[in-house]
Amino acid sequence: MNFLKSILKLFFPMAEFSTYLENELYDHILRNAAYTSPTTVYAALFGTTASTGNLEAGTLTGEIAGNGYARQAITFGAPTNGLGSNSAAVTFPVNTGSNWGTIRYMAIMDASTAGNVLMYTQLDSDVVINVGNQFQFNIGDIDADFKPAGSEISNFLSNELYDHVLRNAAYTSPTTVYLAMFTSTAVESELEASTWTNEVGSSRGYAHLALTATAPTDGAGSNSGDHTFAVAVTTNWGTLRWVAICDNATLATGNVLMYTQLDADVVINIGNTLQFNSGDLDIQIQ
Repeated sequence: MNFLKSILKLFFPMAEFSTYLENELYDHILRNAAYTSPTTVYAALFGTTASTGNLEAGTLTGEIAGNGYARQAITFGAPTNGLGSNSAAVTFPVNTGSNWGTIRYMAIMDASTAGNVLMYTQLDSDVVINVGNQFQFNIGDIDADFKPAGSEISNFLSNELYDHVLRNAAYTSPTTVYLAMFTSTAVESELEASTWTNEVGSSRGYAHLALTATAPTDGAGSNSGDHTFAVAVTTNWGTLRWVAICDNATLATGNVLMYTQLDADVVINIGNTLQFNSGDLDIQIQ
């Protein structure tokens, strides 16, 4: 008799994104190098000869093959702050011919065969699939998180990336991204929500500054070259505490994409300017 093997609550945080996906998303967000939204994403099963290192690198060693096995399409529900799960069961074919053996890893792929690893994870425990068995993920068993705890990605961007990668709802690569500065009265929740209340005002000579980012390595890069804001005029900028990357040149317009608190507050008075030297801003999609 056939029976179903269900592994509850697989979890894909950014730490389990492949190098391929990390680099594609970095370039898509920061360098106007578009990453095409996959039409469909698929669940793939891997045995004990696979490893997290291989899956991170996109190596498909250890994927189950033959005996009725085929990757299965995954349908994901809408995200909340970058977190969502599969909205339909994912049921693999019945194991026929010879045993599939021990299943240890699962990956989300961008093609029904070959293709690229997007995300991967190790099962909570190994599962043995023998002839006549069938493997299933129930609704809600597969969580994907594009905004794990401690990340400094806005709610807007985390939802857009989730939809772009998993739901074929394309997020357009920004033509240019900009640096924006926020005062000491700003709080993280405002930046998460793309609230512009405590940005430095335009009457002070302040304007968003176009960001040029280096090419990524394993989803990480930095600002390429020095980035210097205009000189403060008319009124002091005051105490600055936060820097954000946004998608619009016009002040208080568009979306915050990423943000971080400066290592120390910086006071900018009339006649001062603010500069980030080349490499000062570390940016990671990991």
